[in-house]
Amino acid sequence: RLTSTARVFVFVEDVNDNAPMFVSAKSVSVPEDAALHSLIMTVQAEDEDAGSNASILYLLNNVSGAALRIDNTSGNIYLEEVLDREKVDTLTFTVTATDVGSPRLETTMNFTVIVEDVNDNNPEFSQRDYSLSVRENIPRGTSLFHVEAHDQDIGPNGQLRYTLSPAGPFVVDTVRGVVTVMDQLDRERESNYTLIITAADRGDTPRSATASISITVLDVNDFTPHSHKLLACLIFCSSLVRVSHC
Repeated sequence: RLTSTARVFVFVEDVNDNAPMFVSAKSVSVPEDAALHSLIMTVQAEDEDAGSNASILYLLNNVSGAALRIDNTSGNIYLEEVLDREKVDTLTFTVTATDVGSPRLETTMNFTVIVEDVNDNNPEFSQRDYSLSVRENIPRGTSLFHVEAHDQDIGPNGQLRYTLSPAGPFVVDTVRGVVTVMDQLDRERESNYTLIITAADRGDTPRSATASISITVLDVNDFTPHSHKLLACLIFCSSLVRVSHC
């Protein structure tokens, strides 16, 4: 019996039976002052097929306005509109990864851009000028009123601290903005005070605002008449009695 042997190679040709699968992160944080046309993230998908069946194109869908643009081949996403966290703090969009096989297979995934706050807003008082009146015998340690400012930023950029100037009988709680009288008032020495209250945020480069506070000290009957005034009063009353008698 005669035999022969031959080595046979079988090449398995690829068919497009695998859809692209995303392997990149689903979200990214971007500061609201990011420059226009800057690269903010890259989406990436992989395909287990070969050749053209594994070549992937990216399409951006459901963009919030026209804020973003994608490079169809690299998956790079660029910023095309100025961000403002105080108006929109997240952008949600979908990306479709499609191969170029026949028939084409595709996968779609949702992505999110989280807009990070930057310190771009000044604090604001509800009014620029405050005025009030207090009696001069008001006890020390009495809270007079609450001043409050607001900041549209968040985190340390929106946390406010209050200061009061000039130094005098009044102090302000640095966190709550409550103004308190800490020394005894005396209308006969000082009947009016004009103070400046400042609200400053705690950002890396703090932003601040000021308001004016006018305080009028009201009189109380805390003095007895002087002796020469009392004598003059008695003489005047005595003369009235004599005139009345005549």
